Amino acid sequence: MFFNKYRIDSRWGEILQQELQKFGINAFYYTSFYQHEDRLSSCSKTVAEKLSYTKLKPKRMRKMHYCSSNSRALMSVMDWFLSKQADKYTGFYRQPSWELEINSEDIQDPVQQRVREAYRHIGLSSSVIYEVPSLDGSGFMGFFELESQLTNDALQFELAKNSRALKNLLANFHQRFNTEHSEVLNPWTNTGIISAKSQRILQMLSEGITGAEVGEELYITRRGVDYHLDVLRSQFNVVNRNHLLTKACALNIVDSQSILFHTNQSAN
Repeated sequence: MFFNKYRIDSRWGEILQQELQKFGINAFYYTSFYQHEDRLSSCSKTVAEKLSYTKLKPKRMRKMHYCSSNSRALMSVMDWFLSKQADKYTGFYRQPSWELEINSEDIQDPVQQRVREAYRHIGLSSSVIYEVPSLDGSGFMGFFELESQLTNDALQFELAKNSRALKNLLANFHQRFNTEHSEVLNPWTNTGIISAKSQRILQMLSEGITGAEVGEELYITRRGVDYHLDVLRSQFNVVNRNHLLTKACALNIVDSQSILFHTNQSAN
């Protein structure tokens, strides 16, 4: 179910997997998180904890959309880990490193030992994790887990020769995934904090579309639009619509360029 329900069928996934073969990588998993945790203090505690990369619960991550190589076996192990093992693993919560990190063969944690054994059972002997920082202002941090049939030493050798090229490749595909699938990979909707419809309402309002027009386009009543906005105001501790839109822009829930464009148009 995990493979079918949450996997994004992206043309970029197949292309990336072909490119990763050159680095000795046989399978990958990708999703995105919110990068700027320091900005979450102004939100409600519930929102901050659900979105935080360092506090996100494994069972919530299990319900996030993702891109991957076409490997049901890999995603079966990932599903088992997130649903059965991750809560017991002390190393699950981590700070972004912005560096390629190869998992050590000297594993002491019993949960991680079981996970590595599960990967070996499907022919994958080593893995590397890389968090891609956002450079485009979106605030979306890319998370890649790359799996290889090579031993740790052999994978380290390959990456030592090509680490810059691999980083550039992953940064490129992080941008491509988010450009083409932003409606589901946006961390605010992907973690279930706000609904896709609420995000769409905010985006349309930020573009200067009226509440009545939003309701007509999304086939909901004006009262329905107001209901979504009331929930959002509570989540983000704001008292009015203008403040909500400003905050949505600052937190990268909506495209800031649309607000800037609308503001400039209004001034002319």
